[in-house]
Amino acid sequence: MRPEIPAHVQAFVLRHLRSVAHLEILLWMREHRGRWWNADSLASALGVAAPLSEKILEELCSANMLAVQVSSSISYQFSPATPALEALVTEFVEVLRQSRVRVYGLIASPSAHSVRDFADAFRFRDKDRG
Repeated sequence: MRPEIPAHVQAFVLRHLRSVAHLEILLWMREHRGRWWNADSLASALGVAAPLSEKILEELCSANMLAVQVSSSISYQFSPATPALEALVTEFVEVLRQSRVRVYGLIASPSAHSVRDFADAFRFRDKDRG
């Protein structure tokens, strides 16, 4: 039997990995951490639509997992803002290796969507107040 996903890793998944595409992009960026990627080059490498890769890159950047560079285009590089976030991503990858089906199930679960919708509602409410 595979181990349960630790609560803090579950929270990370529920907060930041809204889809399998989010998961795949995060893993790709981590694996190629020394390279800068724009939405088009990432979309081409992973075979996803450029608008989707752009949206996910922006979300991962907002979650402090990616650095951003602005020149003729916007590029991103895996660069967690803190050592604790780097350690959490590393732990998540290890959990994924041990419990891939559980992680994919967590991402796809209806309860995950409810938790995200609830969190988003508060984030947007608080954003409107500021």
